[in-house]
Amino acid sequence: MVTKIQKLIRTILFLAILLISWPSSNNTLALDSVETIPGKDQNQSERSSDQHQKSHEKNMYINQLGMRFVLVPRGQLMMGSPSNELGRTIFEVQNEVLIEKPFYMQTTEVTQRQWKEVMGGNPSYFSNCGDNCPVENISWKDVQKFIAKLQSLDSASIYRLPTEAEWEFTCRAGSATSFSKSDWSTDPCDQNSVLHEIAWYSCNSDNKTHHVGKKSPNILGIYDMHGNVYEWCQDVYAANYAQILQGDKDDTDPIADRAVRSCSFNDTLISCRAAARINFKPDIRSRVIGFRLVREPVYFKIKMPSRSEGLKNRSEYVKRVIPISSKSTLADNSAQKGRITFLQVAAMINEKFADDMATRLRQKGYPAYKAKNKKANGEIWYLVRVGQFTTVAKAKQVQAKLIKENIDSIIIEE
Repeated sequence: MVTKIQKLIRTILFLAILLISWPSSNNTLALDSVETIPGKDQNQSERSSDQHQKSHEKNMYINQLGMRFVLVPRGQLMMGSPSNELGRTIFEVQNEVLIEKPFYMQTTEVTQRQWKEVMGGNPSYFSNCGDNCPVENISWKDVQKFIAKLQSLDSASIYRLPTEAEWEFTCRAGSATSFSKSDWSTDPCDQNSVLHEIAWYSCNSDNKTHHVGKKSPNILGIYDMHGNVYEWCQDVYAANYAQILQGDKDDTDPIADRAVRSCSFNDTLISCRAAARINFKPDIRSRVIGFRLVREPVYFKIKMPSRSEGLKNRSEYVKRVIPISSKSTLADNSAQKGRITFLQVAAMINEKFADDMATRLRQKGYPAYKAKNKKANGEIWYLVRVGQFTTVAKAKQVQAKLIKENIDSIIIEE
């Protein structure tokens, strides 16, 4: 039986991992260090609770639709519920899960405004609730279409639904209790209970959805992980999640049930437990089901050969950072007649990605531009460069500023 002291220790350990995992000035996040892409003005409710958000802003990504994503660190999770948890079902078998890499979780459910800006219409049953209420009445397949369109607007990101493990890890935020901040209350509708503070559910919702981000967030700065609407997950549903971990389920099955987590505005606290899980067919639409997204940054594999080698490496982008050296073997005062010195930030064969990267660097105030290099075999590489300097010393001055923003580069003289 888990004691209160053990629960406290788990929470402290999670917070320690959280602090260790946050990006620091020594981490390389390429161009993905917390960055706001200029977009349309955000509505007031999405700017609510600024006091909570400020502490997470350095680990946040905001896209052009105003969708906020906060960095969730890697860690371990005991997924499911203990055998003595009130309300437990046979589908909540405990499995130890390793979250191997950090990811960005959307701080709220996708809103009706965000859905309309991407898809052009509003399918929500509670459409009169307003733009900042969660979009609902959408199927898992509808969500995949939304993601595909959103993806085309932001080449710096890969969007998807969270896995069940990612969802529960984020919801618990280090806790081992039935709810992210507490265990059961003696009175399920106690207005002083923690659940009342963090969730819209049957006791306080008036049987309808509400604006996102109005309840208290968890320690990660993420809202509405309990209540308001159920949330689709990416996973095919399995009675025991171990089947997912072992790869026994075909994730590409177009008709297989998909997992749904959280609870809705008309559910009791039993359904709102962090371990509670249900499933629906992927084409089912319901006024109680919405979703939030996970965002994975697109890191470019930057491996620049020497000038004599030419560009021999295949271009690819991966979900990890391979930094290029910030050191130069050139003398600081070197400047040969007819040659220029510049900073090379990236090389890739995707021209659109190169354009986007150069644009974001210019938005930061750097004289960035795209260059083109054609190899002997006809393959074209697009190079993202900064500046044209008369001496290496001047290039190093700009390079030092880039390093402060976690943007690595190499100095090249041509």
